Amino acid sequence: MAFALDHVQIAIPPGSETEAPGFYGTRLGLRELDRPAILAGRSGCWYDLGLHQLHLGADADFHPARKAHVALTTDDLAALRIGFRMPAVRSARTCRSPGARGSLPRIRSVTAWN
Repeated sequence: MAFALDHVQIAIPPGSETEAPGFYGTRLGLRELDRPAILAGRSGCWYDLGLHQLHLGADADFHPARKAHVALTTDDLAALRIGFRMPAVRSARTCRSPGARGSLPRIRSVTAWN
């Protein structure tokens, strides 16, 4: 049996779904996906990450995670830094990730926005 990652779900505070398009769409340039009709009326939004998806869902009992995070990679760190001239982002850095797949020798990641 084989497995592959389909999507990552991130819990967000209730009401923050209205801020998601500005951050994930405008700042990161991710394309928002239409959610299935069966989910109409539920909060949340989905974004395209190529082979994977990023799902955001409001959680009434939201508490920011201390260690859990999602790291996104980019081939244009300079453009990403320009988009992150905002206080919600704590780090934008270039780091080595020897176990990462792909052709980039160095992985550029942005972590810990919440």
